[in-house]
Amino acid sequence: MARATGADEQSAKGTLRSYDSSTGTPVRVITIKYAARAVRNWSGTSTVGRWFAPVDGRSVPSPETARRIYALPAGNAAVNATLHLVKARAVLITGLCSDMTSQPGFGPWATGGGRQLLAPKASTYPPPAYDGAVITILSELRWEKAALDDIVW
Repeated sequence: MARATGADEQSAKGTLRSYDSSTGTPVRVITIKYAARAVRNWSGTSTVGRWFAPVDGRSVPSPETARRIYALPAGNAAVNATLHLVKARAVLITGLCSDMTSQPGFGPWATGGGRQLLAPKASTYPPPAYDGAVITILSELRWEKAALDDIVW
């Protein structure tokens, strides 16, 4: 895990807390053989990040659902979704999202359970930028204000 993330052991262990290993679904470090699509739910001013969800033919979850199943922090209202192409040979950490409701910076919505991907080499900071050898943006979705007004936050 530390080698995949490029982080020291302590930081890698912190990342592992985002994954739920109690369900029998293993947390794995994989290298994908073929390009794959992944979605990133976000809010704010930057589309750039390292956390994604696999695209498996289902519709993009609503912001309310994304915040819940991906246990997003308080600052991420998930009002935007970006579809990415993760390129072949990218290293991903896969598993189910942990319940983060008791963690600082999260709230009662952050129950987890969704499949998540961490692509540690997908982006760099600062400045936030995607590595084009690892990932490409395919399209972006922004929820209409009327749809957002209907959500019970």
